[in-house]
Amino acid sequence: MAGGGVRAGWAVVRVLTALAAGGANKDIARALGLSPNTVKTHLAHLFAKLEAGTRTEAVGRARDLGLIP
Repeated sequence: MAGGGVRAGWAVVRVLTALAAGGANKDIARALGLSPNTVKTHLAHLFAKLEAGTRTEAVGRARDLGLIP
């Protein structure tokens, strides 16, 4: 998926969607069958790509780019 130059694969979109729902890293990992470290890595990459400093900012930018509803 692409939007404004930011590309996101299905796993990243799933993490973003769970993040938008307010999930903690541990809860996101459990729900998606990932390790907590994998979730942390996805989020770190997302924050960098979205130029976001907080979870709220990352979700807002992802919505603005059409990456998540």
